[in-house]
Amino acid sequence: MRIRRASNRCSDMGTPSAPGTPSEMARVRIEGVEEALPLGESLLWEGRPDLKTLAFRVLYLRVLLGYWALVAVGFLLAGALGGRTTGNLAADLVWLLVVAAVGSAIIFGFAAAVRGSTTYALTDRRVVIRLGVAFPSVLNLPLHRIGSVDVRRTGRDAEGRDVGDVVLTPVGDDRVGWLYLWPHVKPWAWRDPIPAFRAVPDVASAGEAVARQVRRRLEEVARDEEVAS
Repeated sequence: MRIRRASNRCSDMGTPSAPGTPSEMARVRIEGVEEALPLGESLLWEGRPDLKTLAFRVLYLRVLLGYWALVAVGFLLAGALGGRTTGNLAADLVWLLVVAAVGSAIIFGFAAAVRGSTTYALTDRRVVIRLGVAFPSVLNLPLHRIGSVDVRRTGRDAEGRDVGDVVLTPVGDDRVGWLYLWPHVKPWAWRDPIPAFRAVPDVASAGEAVARQVRRRLEEVARDEEVAS
């Protein structure tokens, strides 16, 4: 895995053309990545997380809302049993709802920022994750370094499509830190961080596209090694 910070470059392969030249302008760019793809590399798929699923499932907004609902019920029961007046209960409940609304708005706003700063991309050579709200960077994972591709369905988007995660397990011991990857990482894999496309719409198609290219790339590498030997 390779990480590019600051410049947001997708690759340092090849000799770049001068900015603004016809060859440079014609090359394909991944959204949010400064440098164009190397000549001969094709962009096959590009996407980003579904906002609602990202907020409610990946960032656990639904858990927070459930918590506040339980707190409100407990608060009302305790107040009723304690003999508090309806007016006092209503006033305190309003404050509780305000706190819950502010907390939920913060999480949803952060989810929108994460979505806006994220691009998932698949080329015929690698998987690219553009990530980072405050400090944008780019993670490159060569296809032949992916050991397995797993699809996890977590819900549906507004258009009725399956939404979920595409987990990309690398081969070997080369890993990137969990904190750097989050939230673009397999859930609960703190000790062994595994990159993932999170909350991707039409997740089955995205996962199959990645798996298909991984198989094709591995076959190419095997053929090249056979010829070289």
